[in-house]
Amino acid sequence: MGVNYQILMFLVIFLVDLASAFEMDLNLTQKIIIAIIYPESCYNN
Repeated sequence: MGVNYQILMFLVIFLVDLASAFEMDLNLTQKIIIAIIYPESCYNN
């Protein structure tokens, strides 16, 4: 479980770093992170 959590945190940090590198909109970045961490929330909308 701990390994999966570390991988998840790495992906989130990687996405934020990638988004900042491309100067993406922070709101879009948050939506992407939420879509990855909470996939079920996307299907409700």
